[in-house]
Amino acid sequence: MPLNAGLKITQDQAISLYIHVPFCQTKCSYCDFNTYSGIENLMPSFLDALVQEIHLWGNTLSNPKVDTIFFGGGTPSYIPTNHIEHILKAIGEAFQVSSSAETTIEANPGDLIQERDPDFSRLKINRLSLGVQSLSDSLLYILDRRHSSKEAVQAYYAARQLGITNINIDLMYGLPWQTLDQWHDTLNETLVLSPEHLSL
Repeated sequence: MPLNAGLKITQDQAISLYIHVPFCQTKCSYCDFNTYSGIENLMPSFLDALVQEIHLWGNTLSNPKVDTIFFGGGTPSYIPTNHIEHILKAIGEAFQVSSSAETTIEANPGDLIQERDPDFSRLKINRLSLGVQSLSDSLLYILDRRHSSKEAVQAYYAARQLGITNINIDLMYGLPWQTLDQWHDTLNETLVLSPEHLSL
């Protein structure tokens, strides 16, 4: 059975691409996604295989138009910037990417305030999804997150300085031992930042 069996994409129909990056510096206690830590040595092999698959699907689907690209994970911001650049180059070769395409990358707040300085404008990444989860340090500790509430806010402003004008903030509620006051505080502090989107 061919890969494109059952897929009908018209010439004018644009599709969305999801790129799963399974690497994380550490694995959060609540995470049930297909993610791994401690296998950074596999990043080059992963990149080669992913680029091959991108070209495979581009050919299989006859190089359709793309208007949305989403890097999820895992922690896409954890892999080297040149890997992201290589992936986007392959997508540009295999698909017809719209000049106005929305390109999103999920990021851990710590990756934006450490020595990493991703050039999002050069990569044509125009939307950032920031995995804040909570602005309560006690809850972040329970969740095994790598950042503090202060660092999350710093990361938000760092993203703005990098030229990102479309930011989503991920928040979690209903957490073990989370109080209603903690949830209200996190929401209020997040709204002060004025992100373009919230994912709860």
